[in-house]
Amino acid sequence: MFAGHMMAGGMSANLVRGLLGQVSPSLTSAGTTQTDAYAMQRATVQVFTTVAANSGAILPTGMEPGESLLVYNSGAESLSIYPPVGGTINELAVNTALTVTA
Repeated sequence: MFAGHMMAGGMSANLVRGLLGQVSPSLTSAGTTQTDAYAMQRATVQVFTTVAANSGAILPTGMEPGESLLVYNSGAESLSIYPPVGGTINELAVNTALTVTA
């Protein structure tokens, strides 16, 4: 995990948190569609450690254009990241998932 590497290099946990923002560690993907995917909370870094085949997560509602978050997939399968219903990610079509490979 990126934060762990930074702390192993001598940075304090508070400094890492200040640089990276809020970290949600050890997340598990869910569902196979936009409606039943794991609902991400508002955190700057999302770390998925358990990812089943064809499963995913949905971005938090209320994100503004240009706002970003980091999704790290350390699971065994690709992770589908969905926008909130009616939304888009980058230049993808409305409600289309972005794939984050393992």
